[in-house]
Amino acid sequence: MKNVLFDFDGTLMDTWPGIEAVLRATLRDLGMAHREGYISRGLVGMGLARAFQELLDEGEDLAVVAARRYREFFPEIGMPRATPYGGVVPLLGSLKERGSTLFVVTARNEAITRRMLSDHGLHSCFAFVRGEKEGETPDGKGHMVAEVLERFSLSPGECVMVGDRRYDMEAARANGISAVGVTYGYGTRDELLEAGASEIVGSIGELQEVLVGNVE
Repeated sequence: MKNVLFDFDGTLMDTWPGIEAVLRATLRDLGMAHREGYISRGLVGMGLARAFQELLDEGEDLAVVAARRYREFFPEIGMPRATPYGGVVPLLGSLKERGSTLFVVTARNEAITRRMLSDHGLHSCFAFVRGEKEGETPDGKGHMVAEVLERFSLSPGECVMVGDRRYDMEAARANGISAVGVTYGYGTRDELLEAGASEIVGSIGELQEVLVGNVE
């Protein structure tokens, strides 16, 4: 595929250990009681303010305060706990060698995403990173994908979105591009299929076969 749009959390990097630690640190710091059983991988991908609304069962104002504190904690607590999935680096290298142009589209803060990619030597693999900007409260990722397509004059038929949550599949479908769902991240096979995934893979190796083909 000529152009590949990657989700970040649960697709390129395993960030859950850091996310969980920062969620707990934020709630503890603010003295907020959370709903039992709601700190789970299911929060990944939905945007911070919405995630805290789910956790706190409170109004939007408190969720925004919690999201701001989370961002302050994340560089120190969350970033050191994040690691690229095994096989991601060779996969990106193979795609670049085949002439694909790579992008990141994520609900994570854009500046933090760029920093994490740089810290792990991945930033140069991508032509563009589109994440959440300061003051932005995105509802889904469809508008982010649309921005990438327009900015780089990409044909939907020459693009594929790769992600682990329904938000990625829905964003791809909204923009007329195909979507590959990965189950090694934080979503489920049923979730991805229901959201419109055209193909499901369970490992980086399987993703390599779909995007690049067998490489001996």
